[in-house]
Amino acid sequence: MSTISSGRWPLVSFTTALVICGLFLMSPPDIAAQKRASSAGSAGVVSAPASVATSSPLDTTGRWHFVEQRRIGRYKVRLPRSYATTSASYRLLVLLHGNGNNPQMLLDWFGGLGIDSLIVVAPEAPYTKIPETVTTGRGAYAGVADANWAPDSVRAESIVLTADWYAMVIKDAMAQLRVDTARPPLVVGFSQGGYFAHVLMSRSQRPLAGVATICASNYPQYDVLQRYRDMVIPRPPVFLAHGTSDAIVPPTYGAAYRSALETAGFTLVFLPFDGGHWPTPAVDAALRNWIMSIIR
Repeated sequence: MSTISSGRWPLVSFTTALVICGLFLMSPPDIAAQKRASSAGSAGVVSAPASVATSSPLDTTGRWHFVEQRRIGRYKVRLPRSYATTSASYRLLVLLHGNGNNPQMLLDWFGGLGIDSLIVVAPEAPYTKIPETVTTGRGAYAGVADANWAPDSVRAESIVLTADWYAMVIKDAMAQLRVDTARPPLVVGFSQGGYFAHVLMSRSQRPLAGVATICASNYPQYDVLQRYRDMVIPRPPVFLAHGTSDAIVPPTYGAAYRSALETAGFTLVFLPFDGGHWPTPAVDAALRNWIMSIIR
């Protein structure tokens, strides 16, 4: 059998041999580098070449600035038992809680006084105290901006804004509930809430039937003791109680309130009581009698 050749086979074979040899002579690929590149690509991250110098990290911490903020607040309402079955209107009483407390705390306490003829509203102070809220598992609120680590330079402004918001709560309750608007509301405050009861009274454009405070604090950035002379409403009667063993707000605060109120011409009931930073049963009874003497 004869073999027929076209004369091109030797050239093809020589070319093929060069290609094969070239493949073997090339440097082997860096498999690890390929895997790294593949992994980076799958994560959507492109690494900078090692030869490119990187700058120092940016400072992303930032610094806080503080400015007035408009927000929606809330308040709790406790209605008389007869509210749902009659069309009658009721006197309004405002409860202001203390620093690190919440509205429910004062609602529970006031319920023990046994007064069921008032609409009672308890605003929630605007600043959440985060550590106390996390630790106790319940809401802890304050009316002064130091609760969110604001500097002293804005403390007075935060006090004014909180007091004015409490005034807005009174206005809203009178519009939304069956409040006897012909008869002024009463305000009762405990601790920091007692302080805000005095600030609210000193700034109020609306007459008040009476203001009662227990263990009231005071803040030098907005010293309410110096504000009574600027009041534009008639001076309401004031009930003032303070524990003689109060280790949180010393009894000297109660004495200072008494002196300033008497100097400003208020009708005052001053009750220093044998106890600490919470009303005793004797204070509860005296406060109940004082409230009933006003609302009768």
